[in-house]
Amino acid sequence: MSATKRKPDRRVVKTKNAIRRAFIKLLLEKDYNKITVKDLAATADVDRKTVYNYYRGIYEIRDELENEFVQMVNKVVSTFKSQDIYSHTKQLFEAITDVLNQNLEVCGYLFQRNANSQIVLKTIYFVKDRIYDVLNRNFPDPTERKRIKMVSEFVSAGMIVVYQDWFNSDRSTSLEDLSQELYSLIMKGLSAFTQE
Repeated sequence: MSATKRKPDRRVVKTKNAIRRAFIKLLLEKDYNKITVKDLAATADVDRKTVYNYYRGIYEIRDELENEFVQMVNKVVSTFKSQDIYSHTKQLFEAITDVLNQNLEVCGYLFQRNANSQIVLKTIYFVKDRIYDVLNRNFPDPTERKRIKMVSEFVSAGMIVVYQDWFNSDRSTSLEDLSQELYSLIMKGLSAFTQE
């Protein structure tokens, strides 16, 4: 007998979404460390007990948002075959830019330097692993592993920090222009790497 996937209860989804929206609203109004479950319940128009039915605390909501963001990026990256990521880097950047644009409020908070968020490190590690996989497949020479690891770390950390800087700036440059510039810089750097 095969297991069937049950649809989530709409009331549960609605309540969790209300709690998450309230959390994001509060993040835009006050420091993360000053948000209480009482504030969250009042903003979501639910009881404190209801918040605790779904989350152990404020930190768990933030962790859930971070993990969902990384999963969204993973889903976008996974649509490209490993060998295609290298040859279709521009489309990949456009897809990541779309994910950021669709989640600007959440990312605006998560990428703040004072957000106590682990999203920057989680995203760097995730992107680093994907870049390493692609380069490793394109350049399978075992003597290049150390160099491929270094390039993967350099590109991923640089890319994510540039996005973090953008979220912490006046955002006068569009996200699309920023991504285009990053794409150009990364491709020039990777081109130098592959020509040696």
